[in-house]
Amino acid sequence: WFRAAPAANGGLIAGFNSSITSGSGAGSGNSQDRTLYMDTTGRVHFGVNPTTPVTVSDGVDYRDDTWHHVVGTVGPSGLSIYVDGVLADTDPTILWARTGYYGYLRIGGGALNGFPNTDTSTGRWFDGAIDEVALYKSTLTASEAEAHYEATGRTANIGNVAPTASFTTSVNPGDGVTASLAGSASTPPDGPP
Repeated sequence: WFRAAPAANGGLIAGFNSSITSGSGAGSGNSQDRTLYMDTTGRVHFGVNPTTPVTVSDGVDYRDDTWHHVVGTVGPSGLSIYVDGVLADTDPTILWARTGYYGYLRIGGGALNGFPNTDTSTGRWFDGAIDEVALYKSTLTASEAEAHYEATGRTANIGNVAPTASFTTSVNPGDGVTASLAGSASTPPDGPP
C-alpha cells in the first residue's frame, strides 16, 4: 500500500538493492531488481533487471492522497503490475528477474540506477507513505492480486470483461448446405458494455 500527496516527487516503494547503505543511507549499489517505484508524475512502475532494466507501468497519476494497493509480479505469465486489484500493464516476454543475485530489501528508499522514468529525486526516498509490504515465494495470479485488494472491503474496478463465447448452430436439412450461427448467448460476466 502507498499514498502520495498531489505534489509528491515519487521514489522507491520497495525493491532489492545490492548495497545495504551508502553515504546517503539510501542504497546506491549498482544492482537493483524486482523494483516498485513512483515517478515524478505519479505513475507507478514495476521493473526487473535480468540483464538490463525492463519495466511495466500504469499511466495513472496516483498522487491523490489516497491509499493504493500495488502488486508487481514476474514469472511464467510475464512481468505484470496490478494497481487496486486491476492489471495495469504486462509484458509477456519477460519471464524472470536477475538470477544468482544477492541483495537487501529496501522499503521507501533506494537507488533506481538504469530504470526508466527516474531522476535524482525519484532514485532515493519515497515522497509519501508506505504500509503493509509483503513478499511471496511464488507469482501472484490476477485473482490473488484482486483478492488482496478486496480483502479490505473495497471492490476492484476491473472494467468491462470480455464475454465468454456461447454459440448455437443449425443446418438447413432441406439443402444440407445452408447453416446458421447465433452468438446472442455470449455475455460478459460483468454485464453488458
